[in-house]
Amino acid sequence: MGSVDEWEVFVEGLASELVSVLRRRLYGAHLNRLRDFGAPSEKLVYLYLVLAGPQRFTTIRRGLALGERTVDIALRRLRERGYVTQDSKFLYWIKDAIS
Repeated sequence: MGSVDEWEVFVEGLASELVSVLRRRLYGAHLNRLRDFGAPSEKLVYLYLVLAGPQRFTTIRRGLALGERTVDIALRRLRERGYVTQDSKFLYWIKDAIS
């Protein structure tokens, strides 16, 4: 492995394999978290943040067409479990699923 082209091919192949493995692990981690949830609204809010996060409270509520109280309770429970966090700009984020 001396030429630059050979190294590029090697690194691209390695990166491709890593992406595949990490995707499977992340998908499994999210599924394990979803099994913990009780209310369907928690699952819905969690999946919305996985796919479209980070988001503000109002954006989540409008995007899912849920009531203010429903989203508030779901986010509170997700934060209590340590799955969601809120930053200083009031955006809700999914915490790392793979540790």
